[in-house]
Amino acid sequence: MVSRNAWLEAIGSLYADIRGWLSEPEKEGLVNIVDADKVITERLLGTYDAPVLQLLFADHQVVIVPVARYVIGGGGRVDMTLGPRSFMLIWGGDGWQILPRDKKGPPSALNKDAFSEALQVLLG
Repeated sequence: MVSRNAWLEAIGSLYADIRGWLSEPEKEGLVNIVDADKVITERLLGTYDAPVLQLLFADHQVVIVPVARYVIGGGGRVDMTLGPRSFMLIWGGDGWQILPRDKKGPPSALNKDAFSEALQVLLG
């Protein structure tokens, strides 16, 4: 069983990757990254504060928010949303995958290109 700390470390690592991928757009003033928190209660982990990233663009706000550590088909889930459009980021213990929330298409490894493509869909 993965501890709450391991789950929060996985989220922290994901957010560090995202910050790295957005470092140039952030330097250019195209996006502002804001940290927030969300209280999550899970039966096996109890109640804890989970970090949230808000990506503020000129006209849009993309929110990247943890959903739960224990999910079907993965070791944890974080959603990346803008309005009704959404992607699921699924943690497998050894890396992250990205999947459209409507599940049209197979999951793919989360890397800079996959993240950028998802961001373009959300901002589209």
